[in-house]
Amino acid sequence: MRISRSFKYLVGALLVVLAVASGADVPASAQGKAITLSMLAGYKEDVLRASLPDFEKKTGIKVVIDASPFGDLYKKQLLSLSTGAGRYDVVFVDEPWIPPLSEFLLPLNERMKTLDLQDFIPTTVASGAFQGTQYAVPVDPNVQLLVYRKDLFEQKGLKPPATWDELLADAKAFHDPAKQQYGIAVTASSDIQTALYMLLAMWSYGAELVDANGRGALNSAAGRKGGEVFLELLKYTPPNVKSYNFADVNKAIQLGQAAMAIQWASGARPMEDKTRSSVAGKLGYALVPKAVRQTPMRGVWTLAIAKNSTNQDAAWQFATWLSGKDFGHAAVKYPSATSAIHSPRFSVLKDPGTKAALPYADALLDSLQITKERPRLREYADIQENLRVTAGKLTAGELTLEAALKEIDAGTNRAVVVTTLFTVGAVLLEFLVGLLLALLFAQPFKFLRPIRVLLLLPLFVVPVVGATMWRVIFHPEVGVLNHYLGAVGLGALPWLSDPRLALVSITLVDAWRTIPFMFLVIYAGLEVLPSELFEAAAVDGASAWQSFRHITVPLLTYIMLLAVLIRGMDAFREFDIIFVLTGGGPGTATQTIQILNYRAFGLGHMGEANAIGIVTLVIVAVMCFVLMRAVLRPQTTRG
Repeated sequence: MRISRSFKYLVGALLVVLAVASGADVPASAQGKAITLSMLAGYKEDVLRASLPDFEKKTGIKVVIDASPFGDLYKKQLLSLSTGAGRYDVVFVDEPWIPPLSEFLLPLNERMKTLDLQDFIPTTVASGAFQGTQYAVPVDPNVQLLVYRKDLFEQKGLKPPATWDELLADAKAFHDPAKQQYGIAVTASSDIQTALYMLLAMWSYGAELVDANGRGALNSAAGRKGGEVFLELLKYTPPNVKSYNFADVNKAIQLGQAAMAIQWASGARPMEDKTRSSVAGKLGYALVPKAVRQTPMRGVWTLAIAKNSTNQDAAWQFATWLSGKDFGHAAVKYPSATSAIHSPRFSVLKDPGTKAALPYADALLDSLQITKERPRLREYADIQENLRVTAGKLTAGELTLEAALKEIDAGTNRAVVVTTLFTVGAVLLEFLVGLLLALLFAQPFKFLRPIRVLLLLPLFVVPVVGATMWRVIFHPEVGVLNHYLGAVGLGALPWLSDPRLALVSITLVDAWRTIPFMFLVIYAGLEVLPSELFEAAAVDGASAWQSFRHITVPLLTYIMLLAVLIRGMDAFREFDIIFVLTGGGPGTATQTIQILNYRAFGLGHMGEANAIGIVTLVIVAVMCFVLMRAVLRPQTTRG
């Protein structure tokens, strides 16, 4: 992979700008350049932007920030780094992304020796490492904290809960929906935070997300206990918690609606903003509850350098500035409206000025020293996405806890089975219905032509458009299908959210779109069959079934075989309809090989994606071989 010269200059430029602002010397070769930084939008962005004017004034380096929402940030970074597009020079990386991005990042082992590592919290340094190599410098350590209303706890004479049992008891004690006062604020939506809350509880009871062999391990007694506690906790949350995200948890605290919250430390800063929070100065912070162990989840944002950059020295100066004491002191004091950038250094977090600016500084430091990391696997993005989807289904009541744990552990192993079921089911349905329609339309009746034209219309609908239309039809609340089911006294069905119905639903939609093709091919074959054979059979007293069995089927065998094989190849490669309707969900219920391939490419698992592509090619090639033999066989026989 080659990176353009301008890309390399960009990296060096930003690094130098930041290095100068920290008081470091700036090489002349790094001055007067522009760089692009891939940054998280919203959260933390305002803190960094506030320092850029001073950077640019002192160094002459133009810093261009490309801010992306969390859901897009990793994909954009992966695309730029893996393809050598040179879009970004420096990347602000969440620690779980280090393993999959590591092959595109500059190893920093030797450079790290130049830092005062004794001042860095060890767990934060570990966040930027993978398989013994340091790929990133910690710049913003984050961890989950327990946030509680000191005033309310003092009124009841309670201490902050130290265990999950105490947390449940306190949440119940403070929960009073009639007064719009709720026990605790967390998320219970399909947001990733829901999955992390659930994982935190399971960890506390001794469960692990994956075992030593990389296999799913949550489906255990410890995992079930943690899941039960999390679901019990949801009874004492605000009524709209199933639509909550990170910001909504903050808002519930700021408005005084919740007595407690489990929140990332970076979200605590806005809770203390007197212009936005009615409880500023009334909050206390503690370590998250424990059961058999205490496992605050680590989430460190790091800074990494592109591997092929020619401005590596300047890039390193930028990294040292961003993780340095000067920026650390400035960042913790910045009055951010969304979140804070903390420092990975003991000296900064222990400083009286930091403690005055961040009332949770002690809790943050204590948590970081015992924090638990998420699995350091290249496949973690896949694992976390599966965890997110399944946790959302669990809190929505679509899955029992036992089923959810099994689904999390199962991962993506059902892709081949799902693809086979979909292909066979769809093609069989299309063939049978297409054959029946062809036989029906072979008989003359009134309005034959206009009805035949209407029957063919789905063939001309773009798959994505058709799938979007059916998604509305299947909607559980406003969908016309459930409306008519309700009209006849039947209950609404979760067509796309139930694992058992989702595969049936996408099969029906695919059949709706392609039955016209099957009908057209078979109908054309019927039209060219010699009528003399049927007339002779009728004279001999043959029934309609006998004529069909002994004349129609033998003469149409090859035409029907061709239609089935063509549709089989097409169904095996189906992507658009499934992606629009379910995205492969719920869980892995409709995750076909093509959906799995799409996700593999999106997550940068090129080896897996290429392997899936090769398997697909081989299967389709075999089907093509069978198809060609079917086409050529009649000619060979006649010859």
